[in-house]
Amino acid sequence: MYLYSMCKRLLSLFLVLTLLPSVSGQEALFVPNEGQWSGNFSHKMPLKYGGLFFESDAVQIVLVDANHIEDSHSHEMHEAGLSHKSDDLKGHAVRLKFLNAAPTLAENKNPTEFYHNYFLGSDSSMWRGNVRPSRKLSYSGLYKNSVLEFGQTGNHVKYQWHITDPSTMDKIQWTYEGATKTEINPEGALVIHTSIGSFLESAPVGWGWKNGERINFGLWYEMENEVLRFRAEAVAKTLDSLVLDPQLIFTSFSGSLTDNWGFTATYDDQGRLYGGGVAFATGYVASAGAFQTTYNDPPGINLGFNPDVTITVFEPQGNTMLYATYLGGTAPDHPHSLVGNSNGHLIVMGTTGSSNFPTQSPIQSANAGGSTVNINGYEFKKADLFISRFNTTGTALLSSTYIGGTGNDGLNTEIVKNYGDAARGEVVVDGSNNIYVTASTNSTNFPSTNCSSCSKAGNQDAVVFKLNAAGTSLLWSNYYGSTSDDAGYSLKFHNNAVFVTGGTNGNNLPSTTGGYKTTYSGSFDGYIAKFNAATGALQ
Repeated sequence: MYLYSMCKRLLSLFLVLTLLPSVSGQEALFVPNEGQWSGNFSHKMPLKYGGLFFESDAVQIVLVDANHIEDSHSHEMHEAGLSHKSDDLKGHAVRLKFLNAAPTLAENKNPTEFYHNYFLGSDSSMWRGNVRPSRKLSYSGLYKNSVLEFGQTGNHVKYQWHITDPSTMDKIQWTYEGATKTEINPEGALVIHTSIGSFLESAPVGWGWKNGERINFGLWYEMENEVLRFRAEAVAKTLDSLVLDPQLIFTSFSGSLTDNWGFTATYDDQGRLYGGGVAFATGYVASAGAFQTTYNDPPGINLGFNPDVTITVFEPQGNTMLYATYLGGTAPDHPHSLVGNSNGHLIVMGTTGSSNFPTQSPIQSANAGGSTVNINGYEFKKADLFISRFNTTGTALLSSTYIGGTGNDGLNTEIVKNYGDAARGEVVVDGSNNIYVTASTNSTNFPSTNCSSCSKAGNQDAVVFKLNAAGTSLLWSNYYGSTSDDAGYSLKFHNNAVFVTGGTNGNNLPSTTGGYKTTYSGSFDGYIAKFNAATGALQ
């Protein structure tokens, strides 16, 4: 009883925290590319409005239009129920290219205690689990007697050259391929201009060591024909070793980690805490320069600026992150509800607009379709429900399926009064780990296995259905609705019955004799309906 009470209190706090957007002070992480992403890079560091991709002799910096995204995805727009027009998203890629350098793979330094899992796209050969990020990244040998280290200071990306032979400093040269203009400003900072904004390398600081004593020296940039190099006071050449210390400052792009929003939270029998949300990520771009992509169905899994489902797991006290899992396809995906079963498996229910959402032993292997609808600042061109089940460590997808018809499924588009109403719905399990779901649908052909109410009554109906414990078989499925609009918000299993609650603006919602209130009051009413858990029949 104590564990249950403690988890309830922690979950209340956790729900509040997951509804806040990420802050710019989050930790910068270098995530190794173990095959979960396509592209010729060894590590990625997410930024709120872009990403850094670490190649063998270069760093690709991909940035997207911050002003456009802020307007489209602001919390204020979400609260007002507004959405952006799904137009092209402008971006720009530049490559910090080290000249005459020996190609070198970057190495992890200071790995994190937690790990990431990636289930992105329908190609299971690219799914990866137990990917451990690091807090620093190191190149050894780009130039002889040098080590280049990347890390974070404050909200900015920091890099340092550590040189054991001062003459190596003269060999370090670089350029910014794809920049519209590169210049050194009066303060000595290097300013890199792009088609959507600018960022800079701060004026560098230099110091070295001589017989164990630290000696500071003047250090500055020099540029000729777009080729950059360091220049230093003469004393630098007399020292035993040097440190050259600039930092990258993305003034126009916030410089924080990936923007993310919380949707749902739960806990399991061990007291672990789970937060479900979405994160917007930017992918690797093949060439430097300005580019345009779209929010939906870009040509590759990495190219869109779309929300993927994120699951973050903490130990019972909520102080230590255990792992994070990323789930989605090339179009928007978001979670509605999470539940842990008695085997320690996490079950995620949500909506996907992707044609290549990850599936495993699916009941329905393809997105059945839908029409264009704007939700929470991004656009679904079609929408189906998904139900995915993970193993106890989040490293394997045990089952995952689409559920839906040719209309929009999962999204409550008709009874929207509060922030988050569009993403309502819930998944629960019974004592045998069978899975129950309620949500909303506009489909006239929602899967209706063993149904007792087999036809949609109005424009939008609630749906309630049951899967087996493995999530691989649909046991029964029912519409529930009036001839107007209805939505399914939540459900609970108790005493071999499933209790569903939601909203309606119809005056002929199916009811039973002896119901507490059998007539419609007007405007929007709530409802509670009881179904037989074994058969799905309304009781």
